[in-house]
Amino acid sequence: MRQRPELTLSEVVERFEISRATLKRRLAAGELVGAHKDRGGVWRIPIEALQAAQIAPKKTWLADLGQIDSDLGHELGQELSPLEIRVSQLERDLAHELGQRQKAEAIAEERKERIVDLQRAMAMLEVARPISSEVEKKPSQALKKKRWWSR
Repeated sequence: MRQRPELTLSEVVERFEISRATLKRRLAAGELVGAHKDRGGVWRIPIEALQAAQIAPKKTWLADLGQIDSDLGHELGQELSPLEIRVSQLERDLAHELGQRQKAEAIAEERKERIVDLQRAMAMLEVARPISSEVEKKPSQALKKKRWWSR
C-alpha cells in the first residue's frame, strides 16, 4: 500500500478550505485521524485524514495534487498507474463535493430557520391589528381622553 503525503498546518491552511484556528480545534478534538507531531513538534496531517473529515481542497490546488501523486510514486520507486491517479483525483473530487454539500445544507437550514422566524413575526403582526369596528367608524371618539372635569 502506498503512503500518501502528510502536510503541515501551514500547508493545509494554504491548500484547503479551512482556517488555522479551526484546524487546530479539530486537531485538539481528535477529528483528524492519523495526524501526529513529528520530532520537531510540527503537526503532520495525512491527506486521508483531511478527506475523511470532509475538508475540501481549494480549487487552485487540485491541479497540483496530480503532480504530488506522481512525485510520491517516484519517491517510493513505483510508477503510478493511470487508474491509481484517476482514483486519487476522484477521491479529491468527492471530498470537494461533500464539502460543497455540507455548505449547501447549512445554508438551507439557516434559511429554514429564517422562514420560521418570519412566519412567527407575521403571526404576531396579525394578532396586533385592531379588530374593533368602533375604532374604524369613529376614530375621533376612540382617541378622546376622558378628562377629570367631564366625568
